[in-house]
Amino acid sequence: MYEVLNPYWWGHQPRDWVRGHTRYARLAMPAEDGIRDLPARYVAVKFYFNDCFPATPQNRAFVRDALQSLAARGPVVALSTGLNIDDHGGVRADEHGVRHLPEGIDPARNLQVQSAIVARAQAFVGTYGGFSYMAPFYGVKSMAFFSDPNGFSRKHLEMAHAAFETIGADGRLEVRDAAGGAEAVEQAWTATA
Repeated sequence: MYEVLNPYWWGHQPRDWVRGHTRYARLAMPAEDGIRDLPARYVAVKFYFNDCFPATPQNRAFVRDALQSLAARGPVVALSTGLNIDDHGGVRADEHGVRHLPEGIDPARNLQVQSAIVARAQAFVGTYGGFSYMAPFYGVKSMAFFSDPNGFSRKHLEMAHAAFETIGADGRLEVRDAAGGAEAVEQAWTATA
C-alpha cells in the first residue's frame, strides 16, 4: 500500500488521486474465539512507544495517569501482549484493576484477538499510530495521543479521516497532544457512558 500511494505521501498527487486506488469499508465483527470474561462495557487501551510518543518520563506518567483515570470510571482492558512482534515497545500496567489479554496468545492469532476486543469496546484509548485507526473501522470511538508532532505523517492522518468519512465513521478518531494531560482521556469513557 505504501509503495502504491507514494505519489500521495511524497506530495506529488492530491488526496482525490488516492480514491482511484482505494476502497474503504467497515470491518466485519471478528469472532470472539479465545476471549474470556470481558465486561459488558469497557474501554480498550493500547499504549506503546514510537516516534510520536517516545518513552520519556512524561509519557510514562501520562499513561499511568490515563489508566488510573479510565479505571476510576469503569472497566479497562489492556491490549498489551508481551509479544515482541514489531518495533514498538509496549506499556504494561498492572495497577488500577486494568485487565489484560490472556497469557500465551499464539502470535498468529494476536491481531484477531485484539481486534475482537476493540470491536466490542465502548471506546479505544492509546498511542497515536496505525493501531488507533482500527477502532473507527468497527464504529468505535478512538482517542489517540502523541507528544512529538514531528513524529508522524500528517498525510497518514488525513487519509485516515478521509477513510472514516467514507464509511460513515467521521469523528470517530480524535488525536490529541499528551501535553494536554491525562484529563483528556476521561472524555473517552464519559462520552460513551
